[in-house]
Amino acid sequence: FASNTVGNQIKILKLFMNEATERGLNTNLDFKKKKFKKITENPDKIYLNIEELKKLYELDLSEIKRLEKIRDLFLVGCYTGLRFSDFIQVRKENIIDENKIKIRTQKTGETVVIPLHPYVKKIFKKYNGDLPKPISNQKMNDFLKEIGKLAELNSLVEIAITKGGKLKKSSVFKYKLI
Repeated sequence: FASNTVGNQIKILKLFMNEATERGLNTNLDFKKKKFKKITENPDKIYLNIEELKKLYELDLSEIKRLEKIRDLFLVGCYTGLRFSDFIQVRKENIIDENKIKIRTQKTGETVVIPLHPYVKKIFKKYNGDLPKPISNQKMNDFLKEIGKLAELNSLVEIAITKGGKLKKSSVFKYKLI
């Protein structure tokens, strides 16, 4: 398994062990030792540059409505910097002064005001102020790979991941990492 997968399993195991200990169901405290800790590895980060975002925006998906809606939602996320959980909840009521979005973020509970990029304004206008109904984050990610392939985001990106204690490097098409 990848290091981060192992680390998350350790974190979950420690959570259960702590609960069992608090309830008096466990007396073995070895799990609290320093050597039994969540391991982490910083994953490679990829991004789309301005030209690639423009390519996505200009891609004609009018014949494939499901992909067109996903692309539009994704671009709203890209140009607002909002998390998936936040940009899927943006409605016309969140638009102020026709130039900004005002929304309370789900994760932090903070209210943010974000200027609208011209592409985002056009996307809102296209849907009469209400964005398309979202699908799951996982399904959206699958569709984004399909959209990236159609947009020919074919540059090779080198990624490295530790699996089974061994660092493995590979080159992957960028669209597969969106």
